[in-house]
Amino acid sequence: MKNPEYVSFDSLVSGKSIKDLILLKDGQLDLSRFDALMRAILEESAKTSNVPSHKLVRVIRDNRVIWTTAEQAKKMVDYHRHHSLSDDSEAIANKIELAISGDISHLEDEMLILLCMAESTYKDNQEVLQKLERRRKDVLNVTTEIREGEMELAQRKRKTGIVDTFEEKMGLMLQARDRGQEKRANDLAAELRLIKSKYLLFARGLEPQIQKIRQLRGELVRTKEKVLIHIKNSVTQEEKSLSLSIDSLEKNMKSLEDSFNKIAHSSGTDSKDLDSMKTRIAKVQSAIKSKTERIESIQQEKAALNQEIETAKVVADKLGAPSLDDSINEQVKKQQGKIKETPGLDAIVNKSSTSRMHINR
Repeated sequence: MKNPEYVSFDSLVSGKSIKDLILLKDGQLDLSRFDALMRAILEESAKTSNVPSHKLVRVIRDNRVIWTTAEQAKKMVDYHRHHSLSDDSEAIANKIELAISGDISHLEDEMLILLCMAESTYKDNQEVLQKLERRRKDVLNVTTEIREGEMELAQRKRKTGIVDTFEEKMGLMLQARDRGQEKRANDLAAELRLIKSKYLLFARGLEPQIQKIRQLRGELVRTKEKVLIHIKNSVTQEEKSLSLSIDSLEKNMKSLEDSFNKIAHSSGTDSKDLDSMKTRIAKVQSAIKSKTERIESIQQEKAALNQEIETAKVVADKLGAPSLDDSINEQVKKQQGKIKETPGLDAIVNKSSTSRMHINR
């Protein structure tokens, strides 16, 4: 199978966000449009990979939704298990940084995609749909509050040059040290010492607002964990339904085989009857095979979901009340550049990531 080609909603809808695509004016989700998009991508993935759609595994990982083979999904799960689940791993650190500093529009898109995936599988369950609807309203309210808080924070920072000056010099100092430019780094450190007290005084004034925004972003991660659990539960229910169906088909198969044997040993049996019975048996065998393969795909999907749920929980737990130094360090990191990418997925599919939720094929 070729490595998946990543397709973001941006490219699929000419730059529109998922919010523009599926969120209606009354705040409801247009699930029919979402489902049509998912079917189209799944069909294209099946065509590209030359693997039947029921054998493809949907994996939610690193802000992406990927349809891939069971074998490749297993590689992702195994890699993640061995490299990404410890609390102090680089992958967890990057996810924490993304939760704290990621573009709120991208994080909002991610949540809406996950909510669509969940709601799409609970169309006949009003109790769960009501829970998901409340979560969607909470997500939209929280992201709006974060936007407003971050805009106000940016305005307050712009009123004084001390923040930009301190953070720029801090970034340059760290860069100089990385490059072995010790004199340059020492000179910048001396300049930083002269303005550090003024910077800390101003930073302390911003701290309550920074912590409030961090708390709101933590709520988004908690909501993500809960929505992922809803998705996992729906997948588990599909697995149970398929298992029951297979049990029924196997009973039907035994009945057909018994009937076939009786007919085959009867005198004067019409060959057309035998051929008809063979056709029915073949169809049941095919249905059992297809459903069994689907269960195998679901089991891989559940394994990936369990890891994503666990990761979301770890990240949410880490987003406790930060110290002042934590907040300063977060600001410095922003000056240093983009978040490093998690190696787990890239090591397998050889593709870079962004903070926007992707639907990949």
